[in-house]
Amino acid sequence: MSVTPPLSEQLPRTNKFIGESFAVSTNNRTIYAGSEEDTMKKESRVILLVGPQTSGKSSLIDFLCNYFYGADLEKTIRYHIANEKFDSTTPEKQIITYVFNDTKIDVRPVVIDTPSTNGAK
Repeated sequence: MSVTPPLSEQLPRTNKFIGESFAVSTNNRTIYAGSEEDTMKKESRVILLVGPQTSGKSSLIDFLCNYFYGADLEKTIRYHIANEKFDSTTPEKQIITYVFNDTKIDVRPVVIDTPSTNGAK
């Protein structure tokens, strides 16, 4: 298992977070990345993430953010959107939908992060 290097040795990270909305009745939080609206009017594709807490879903979301916005090994910057603040601000388990607008790929990715499946309520 690899060890994360200290912050001083990591590439600079740029937050792609633009805004968020809440649907109290459905306990759903929507996080927008890139821009608040899809100005390119691309067709959406949905990715559903299911797994226990600490299984790496947030890391996968950050990896996908880099892919969607064109980061590669040659660039000296990394993007991120998933943040532990989103997960810890509310004690209630909630569904978090990440909407990636104006990406470098041909579709508008929508990633749905489901609550932990560890059986806890």
